Amino acid sequence: MDNTPAGDMKILMGDMNAKLGPDNTGRELIMGREALGEMNENGELFADFCAFNELVIGGSVYKHKDIHKATWVSPDGQTKNQIDFISISRKWRRSLLDTKARRGADVGSDHYLVQGTIQIKLKAFRESGAADRPQAKFNTQKLKDQATKDIFIASIKDKAETQINTSEEVGVEKHWNNLKTVWSQTCIEILGRKKRQDKQWLTTDTWKLIEERRTVKQKIIQCTTSNKNRS
Repeated sequence: MDNTPAGDMKILMGDMNAKLGPDNTGRELIMGREALGEMNENGELFADFCAFNELVIGGSVYKHKDIHKATWVSPDGQTKNQIDFISISRKWRRSLLDTKARRGADVGSDHYLVQGTIQIKLKAFRESGAADRPQAKFNTQKLKDQATKDIFIASIKDKAETQINTSEEVGVEKHWNNLKTVWSQTCIEILGRKKRQDKQWLTTDTWKLIEERRTVKQKIIQCTTSNKNRS
């Protein structure tokens, strides 16, 4: 944390094995009154760490049902605790809109997935800085076609010669910028931008297995909740 620039948004998240509870006396700046259970020793250490580093503990701030606060469940399904948290720099407190446990998420763990909703305002590139705007790569695959390659080379030579003949004596940097412009314009005109292709990184069979596992997990959660309500 000490090596992170002061102006950066700091997000600390994970299994802290810490219980906080609703009592935030003396810690109002870094935690709310919505955490489950009672504060334990790890909870005190975690709260002190967040206070020292000016981090707000998201799981203690937002009002939810207890089933959406608990992040860990015992093997018998009878004991639930909130020990996983998402914390954010106090300076960026308003950017963290919500945190909650997602019981239905398909993860192979006795912990529930904790979801945080963050809103960030990004600055758009201004026209004056268009040269710095990230661009898609050029479609260089077209150069494998000999006819296209010949046209590309001829166009580069023609534009470069025109730049040299029409320009007065210029410095090295200006000359280099002119050549970059020639290259970029020719690539756009002849090659075009490379279209992004989303690759399917999971097979259809894998998706089916994931869906089956999700269905089974939902049934287990529903069965456990039903049995607990009866008792």
